[in-house]
Amino acid sequence: MTSPRHHWDPVCDPPDGVVRPVPVDPTGRAGPTRGQARGRGWRTTSRGLFVPAWVDADLPEQRIVEQAMRLTSGGAVTGWAACRMHGAAFFDGLRDGGRTQVPVPLGCGPLHQIRRVPGDDLVRDILTPEEIVVVRGVPCTTAPRATFDAMRYARTT
Repeated sequence: MTSPRHHWDPVCDPPDGVVRPVPVDPTGRAGPTRGQARGRGWRTTSRGLFVPAWVDADLPEQRIVEQAMRLTSGGAVTGWAACRMHGAAFFDGLRDGGRTQVPVPLGCGPLHQIRRVPGDDLVRDILTPEEIVVVRGVPCTTAPRATFDAMRYARTT
């Protein structure tokens, strides 16, 4: 059995309880029925996608997965969010002493048709296929590109 990590450990383990959003399922087996999706038992994450209401929306990895579901081919999570998916503990998606959530940066390229929504930050830079890797089922930029984008878009004040 492994011991828990120290709170200053720069590496974080993948959290338990991250749930991938699902669309409405008329049978109710693989997702909510239309009626269930309108009820209190499910929460809308983005257009047409839902997670059970008990899912922790403040967990950084959950926020990342929910926003990543909106990506089209050739897009990837980048910046602080990709660093977190790669296991960097200090990229928790918060600023102002842990009081304010930072939007999830989505690298979507200049031609992708993704609408900006609350909780995302669209980065319209070109990503080459070599800069995209899949981490725990989420398309992310490589660690060097993610770090570069995190530094480039970090607030200075």
